[in-house]
Amino acid sequence: MEDFRFKSRIVAAGNMTEPPTSVTYATVVSRETVRIALTMAALNNLDVKAGDIQNAYITAPCAEKIWTTLGPEFGIDQGKRAIIVRALYGLRSSGASFRNHLADCMRHLGYTSCPAEPDLWMKQVVRPEYANDSDPGDIEAGKDAQKKKPSKKEKKKQRNKDDGDKMYWSYVLCYVDDILCIHHDPLSVMTRLDKYFKFKPGSISEPNIYLGTKLKKMTLENGV
Repeated sequence: MEDFRFKSRIVAAGNMTEPPTSVTYATVVSRETVRIALTMAALNNLDVKAGDIQNAYITAPCAEKIWTTLGPEFGIDQGKRAIIVRALYGLRSSGASFRNHLADCMRHLGYTSCPAEPDLWMKQVVRPEYANDSDPGDIEAGKDAQKKKPSKKEKKKQRNKDDGDKMYWSYVLCYVDDILCIHHDPLSVMTRLDKYFKFKPGSISEPNIYLGTKLKKMTLENGV
């Protein structure tokens, strides 16, 4: 029972299937990475939103070739054989199937998995105050013609500096179906994700608890 509501779910008897040869579990982001990411959010004045994906596993395709015989709960279809096409809870590979499905979605949204922390997804984003600026490498017309033109090396150095000032890294942290987004507009990212993975109603909000740890936004005496 959850919030005084009873839930029912079709669960597969995965113990009756052959163990897969590949990874069967869903990897998760570490608590240390969560702490570092929240620190980065505070230092860069970024907002944080959390959300909980609804019925996570069955959003992913089944990675195993499995069939079953339908029981009496299927009415007139009782006794028929059915092919399992979704990663039902209980199957040995469902955790890995969901994680791979979520990873494909994150790559589609332009995020890259961190090599040292695969469930930390990163994407360079333009700061909102620079969103309408032209290419920092462009040279404005009407400059003093007598001014010495910078070399290609100097141009590249200046462009990298300007890009560093105008860009920052947005993060999405995944702990199976618990999503944490750090961005100047995290709601826009969560809304895009919601089109692929339906979030539980009302779950997208500022986190007050994540992975069992209470969170609270506060300002220190030094203004940080």
